[in-house]
Amino acid sequence: MNRFDLEEAMGEMAQLPSDIEAIMYAYADSPIKATEDDILNMLIGVKQLHETRYQKMWATFEELIKNGTISNEEVNTVKMPPYDDGSMKMEVTDSEGSVSLNQTNIDDIRGA
Repeated sequence: MNRFDLEEAMGEMAQLPSDIEAIMYAYADSPIKATEDDILNMLIGVKQLHETRYQKMWATFEELIKNGTISNEEVNTVKMPPYDDGSMKMEVTDSEGSVSLNQTNIDDIRGA
């Protein structure tokens, strides 16, 4: 299995709109009108097909992870900046613009 198998499985997921258009045609535009049972049977079939396509895509994805074709190696080696590098500093001010909290107040609030 390779990434092309996954791409194919993902592409199959895109068939749902065509399936729905076929049902709409059968309901509204076909010269031979579908019965209510026909429409319900088509909808049940489309639902099952969609679930099966999804399961196939997920199984392909899991297999590609298992065999190492897809990994998060590059994601794990990305150097992320620290959460707060100082650029996220916020000051609480009163209505006159004076800073109303300082580190001492923050420590008091935290219970430090």
